[in-house]
Amino acid sequence: TSCITTQLDGGKTSSLLPNCPGTSPEWTTGILGTALVFDGVNDRVTVANEVVLDQLVHITMATWIQHGPTDNYRSILDKRSGFTNGFDLYLDPNSKLFMRINDASMSTDVVVGDGAWHHVAGSYDGTTMRLYVDGVLQASQGATSAGTLDTADAPLQIGYHFTSDPKYAFAGLIDEIQIFENALTEEEIATMLPAGPDLNAAIVSVSHGPLYVGESATVDAVLSAVLP
Repeated sequence: TSCITTQLDGGKTSSLLPNCPGTSPEWTTGILGTALVFDGVNDRVTVANEVVLDQLVHITMATWIQHGPTDNYRSILDKRSGFTNGFDLYLDPNSKLFMRINDASMSTDVVVGDGAWHHVAGSYDGTTMRLYVDGVLQASQGATSAGTLDTADAPLQIGYHFTSDPKYAFAGLIDEIQIFENALTEEEIATMLPAGPDLNAAIVSVSHGPLYVGESATVDAVLSAVLP
């Protein structure tokens, strides 16, 4: 079966299934079940383009990460075909959380590249970009010119950069990536922290609104990992 299962119409959830082929990154214990270990060189997860992630007006990206100090930008997730379109979430060269929406960008003053687990999130509501660390709003910035997130049918890269330049590769652990087509509130993001379902090998979920059972489709993805 495909590596992604998608729920449509009224809600959408995509999860990597435990039979996706590949050789790296490797699996280890994560915050919820297992997480992926990225080597900072060429490890990546590439998810084929999904229509629901093209032409977004609002977005929230959220995940758990564990990464040491950085001296360059390190990609957590990236969906763009150029530096002026799409969206991404990164660590910046100062080990702080960084987000780009089209050609608008911002970072926090809080260090998250310290070797500990952190929950990080970035949102855009069509007017304002916001960054959260461990469920707390840490930075906000107006970005009314960012507009619609035109990703030009680009794939979603996890732990890697759209240019395939290894200097941007993530070197650490990533667990439980979630992407929503609306801007979640601080209160909603905080609920992701204390507990959650043990999704085990589910690394990517994409949702917008309630999930309706029985409405589904499958799409293809390329996963560079061997699942346990």
